[in-house]
Amino acid sequence: MSIDIIYNNFEKELFTKFKSAKNNIYIISPFLGLDTIKKLIVILKNKNIQIKLITRFYRNDFINNFSSLTGLELLLDAGVEIMALIGLHSKQYLVDNNFALISSANFTNGGLIENYELGIIIEDEKKLNQKNLEYFINLWTQMEKFNEINNNKAIISKKIIQVEKKYILSKINMFDNNKSDKKYGAIIYNKDNITLSEIYDVFWDDFIKFCSKKRDNIFSIEHNKSKNWSNLHFGCKDYYLSLTCSKRYKKITIGFYLSNNKEIYNNLKQNILVFTTILGETPQFTENGLKASRISIEKNNIDITNSTSEWNEYYNWYYSNACNFKRIYDSLNI
Repeated sequence: MSIDIIYNNFEKELFTKFKSAKNNIYIISPFLGLDTIKKLIVILKNKNIQIKLITRFYRNDFINNFSSLTGLELLLDAGVEIMALIGLHSKQYLVDNNFALISSANFTNGGLIENYELGIIIEDEKKLNQKNLEYFINLWTQMEKFNEINNNKAIISKKIIQVEKKYILSKINMFDNNKSDKKYGAIIYNKDNITLSEIYDVFWDDFIKFCSKKRDNIFSIEHNKSKNWSNLHFGCKDYYLSLTCSKRYKKITIGFYLSNNKEIYNNLKQNILVFTTILGETPQFTENGLKASRISIEKNNIDITNSTSEWNEYYNWYYSNACNFKRIYDSLNI
């Protein structure tokens, strides 16, 4: 039985244990290096054991070569089960429930060989090794539950990898240096492991994809990173729509914002019955002397952090009512 601090020889310690594994290897690492993965696969060729891996799947990580898409493909070919978690930062390496390395080191050459890292090795300590296993199993189980209600959005597959490779290659060929903040994986909201701004980014990215599939999509979307709102533009300078989602107030909102034109605003307000008929509810009218006036509706008791399974319902509400607002404006010939 032993507990020890480790600050060098990470690769030697870890791969020695991998070679002796008889039942399972569980890895948590946000970044995965191709060279390190190849070394692991050499070991796996001679074994018939369970391998599970939790990692991050952020487009920018692959663009910046922090992580390897080719490496992920090799792991899948070797029979490794892989899932992605948004907001992942912990690093954990478990072997046969009797060895654990908890460390700052990612599963890369930098983490295991080149960088100054620190970790703790726990070996043959029954209670502590069980606690480490429980951490991994609990995380894996939460991600499986996420998959059940979100169409397996946390599972890393060859199809997902090929989509990313194609996108990144197209950007390279076009000499496009713009970065993408696309993030793929499970969302397990906890203030300690994922920020609310990260959830907002995924929420609006998915809404943009939702809209792109609509044949009658008639607006463009403006979203600023890490914000709880997005704006919709219809090619008309007189108005735009602002969509918001608030965790604090547990609601989603559509605001129809008019330029500082009191005549248009008053004309719309006089036709409140049209709004009520088409929207199915009476909107709130807010006149502003200096800023754009607003006509808004909201949906209450909504918390997008509880589950992503209802996001499509919210997207439909946003989209249908956005179209209704335009329909009302056009029908009144203002």
